[in-house]
Amino acid sequence: MWLNDEQIFDLAKNKDINTTQPFLSVILTSSTHSPYNQTIDNHITFDFPSDYSNELKNYLINLHYTDKQIGNYILSLKENNLYNNSIIIIVSDHEAHDSYLNLPPTLKHITKEIPLYIINSPVKVTRASNDTIKQSDIFPTLLDLTGIHSSWRGVGQSLLLPDSLANSPHELLRREKAQEISEIIIHSDY
Repeated sequence: MWLNDEQIFDLAKNKDINTTQPFLSVILTSSTHSPYNQTIDNHITFDFPSDYSNELKNYLINLHYTDKQIGNYILSLKENNLYNNSIIIIVSDHEAHDSYLNLPPTLKHITKEIPLYIINSPVKVTRASNDTIKQSDIFPTLLDLTGIHSSWRGVGQSLLLPDSLANSPHELLRREKAQEISEIIIHSDY
């Protein structure tokens, strides 16, 4: 059984307060993952359209719950004077899977895009809001946001990489092979 998001963020709050700065805090939530057969917080209710499946309703309620926990965490950062010195990145690891949501015909295709929010970025991110990003792009972006120079930059592509470099033949090939590179790293003694 996983911790719910409230428990995860409470643990993060306690660790953040007692950790020497600077630090990196990675928080993984679980409340919006499938299966969507129940809600985490039974006190949240909405008036949904009548054709919404129970799975879709549960998913949307759990999204609201997670949003509330993220808000509470950010409030805690402010209350503990950590917010102004924090770069906060909120990103999903993947889209919601249509097949698990039992969608009505009017919603048979929901977005495949994932959210990405960067709060308190020390560098202006000029990428268009509709650009495609992947979770693997977060690591090299964090390196660039914090000015860390590293020979290993992960398999993703920094959001701060200029288009001229991002669209170079080398980068396009590396991007195309990112999953293959990731598998080699995971399953080898790299």
